[in-house]
Amino acid sequence: QLKVKVLVNIFGRETPVELEFAQVAKL
Repeated sequence: QLKVKVLVNIFGRETPVELEFAQVAKL
């Protein structure tokens, strides 16, 4: 399974989050 690192803006800061590719496709 592919894992993608995504920068998510949480609480006003960029937080790197590892998501499975399937989860990213849902966004």
